[in-house]
Amino acid sequence: MATQFPTPDENNVVGVGGWPDPVDDGFEWIIPELRGTPGFARQFPGQPVTDNTPELAIPGSKNINNKPEVVNFTNVEGTPYSMAIVIVNTHDRAFYIRPASLKQLVLVDNASSPFHNGYIVLDNSFDIIERQIDAINEQRAPNTPAKKGFLFKGDARDLIYINIFPNFSINESSAPVDSKDENINKYFRICIHGSIYNTEEVLLDTPGTKYKKLYFRDLYEQILLEKNSYYSTSNFCNNSNTVNASNAQRSLQTHEAIKTFLTSFFNKEDGYPATVTDKSENFDKGASRIFFSSPANYKGIDTLNYLLDRHVSDSNNNYDFALLELDRSSRVFTLESMTYIFKKALLQEPDPLVPDKEANAGLPGPYFLETYLLGGYTDFFSDKIISSSTQFVRYAPFKNTVYLYTAGTINNFTIDMMPGEFTQQLVNSSIVHSYNFNNHEFSMDVIDNTYEQSNNVYYSNYVKTLNSQYSTNFAAGTYKFLSKNLRNEYSTKSDDEDTPIQSKAQRLSYGRNRFLKSAVFLNQAISFKVPGSTHRQANRFLGINRNTTLDISEFDQRMLGTYYITEVKHVFEGGEYNNEIKAVKTYNYFDIYQKQIKGI
Repeated sequence: MATQFPTPDENNVVGVGGWPDPVDDGFEWIIPELRGTPGFARQFPGQPVTDNTPELAIPGSKNINNKPEVVNFTNVEGTPYSMAIVIVNTHDRAFYIRPASLKQLVLVDNASSPFHNGYIVLDNSFDIIERQIDAINEQRAPNTPAKKGFLFKGDARDLIYINIFPNFSINESSAPVDSKDENINKYFRICIHGSIYNTEEVLLDTPGTKYKKLYFRDLYEQILLEKNSYYSTSNFCNNSNTVNASNAQRSLQTHEAIKTFLTSFFNKEDGYPATVTDKSENFDKGASRIFFSSPANYKGIDTLNYLLDRHVSDSNNNYDFALLELDRSSRVFTLESMTYIFKKALLQEPDPLVPDKEANAGLPGPYFLETYLLGGYTDFFSDKIISSSTQFVRYAPFKNTVYLYTAGTINNFTIDMMPGEFTQQLVNSSIVHSYNFNNHEFSMDVIDNTYEQSNNVYYSNYVKTLNSQYSTNFAAGTYKFLSKNLRNEYSTKSDDEDTPIQSKAQRLSYGRNRFLKSAVFLNQAISFKVPGSTHRQANRFLGINRNTTLDISEFDQRMLGTYYITEVKHVFEGGEYNNEIKAVKTYNYFDIYQKQIKGI
């Protein structure tokens, strides 16, 4: 009989009741679908959310109190958050995290992985989690059973469910937000189904007192790491006679292979199925086909990585690489090309609601979250240029965008340039070798994978989509231009398997697209810590600008502007909530390296 993983029903999520009283400061206007007024984002007083969410339901579990206690946090902006956490296992044991026992919770959202991970630190003095202690001097009657605590099994089937939800209103006159509203959940709710894969205990100075630290990763990821994969594209192609079919006839488009793998690997029979989006615009179409059968020793994670590594977008997205993402609220899988993601950073067409059409180049798109200020110069968002300031320059979107008065101010930060140790190895030319078995010929793809051609594609995909006047922000050097510094890559994708164009497109994943991915994720990075907000997530964009107290410099023009978010940490500790954010910038405002080609 298949294992039934205890998981909250989609219509019966963890409760979010027990909200604090209304606060003076509320939340900002963040939902892109509701934007429409230039200048400052509107701000409204917070109101308590009604406790209208059903109790937690865990299918297959018995004798579990379905109403967890709620842990309340606030950020400096004054927005209250509520969080419900429960630890369960497949033996009908549950432990609800109480406010007094939660010491720290860290959730990590990284753009390079579709899955969240993190850890939670709990007060486990006198082993209270695994031992429910009798009252002092209580005498237990003879032959009565011992009290049951939560006994960790150590098999990665101790599961943790986390639901985080903010408390605010959409406008001044509206009722409190509905915790089941699709837009609210899409942008603000964080729902984690985690597997506890490791634990450790930390001793404190006082006798008998200690903390228990639980490390968890998404349950989907844990299953991928454990379960063997017996996937083959031939099982899903439209060919009844697969035994006598050619490799091309047993192949699928790469995006179809990824989708069929996810839905077949996470199936209902195993007790934890997966949902893949049915929206074609959110599941990137591949440019090539692939015939693949998992080797005997492949786990699910090996098969998934193999298919993702060989997926190349079609011509509509310039044969780019794509990122798989698991939505943190709906838990639906999507696959979007990097070009498609960057096109959603800033508006590509003029906004009729903005009278100043020339300002549209700086208007936020649906994936742009907010603009931050270094030091908090709020006049940055004014529609009127400040005549008294000759140094006033807007490098980040200011109209129709979000700025949190306190949570949007960066008081300290770090800037790290591209690490030369890695960029010299990865952001360079490559030669992709392949072999045609029918003609018994070796071939080499050179032109499409040169540094110059790869850099042109980088500019088109990740710079021009933001502003055609910008330039790339990394130097080449003579070795790269003359191909004295290059990589040799080897592909099994030969032209005889399908059309030559499709084969050549897939081989780009071995050469040019590795250049593109490295150039994005290893680029100039900013890191900072701000008061928390659940709308912040990886794989989105933010803007950074400074006040006018300093003279304009080349450093400003390189540092300030629109950034791609690579990692967001949600840190809850001591009743406070903060975000630790890392983001990269893919461009400069002018080509500061144009004269630095000569030399080594």
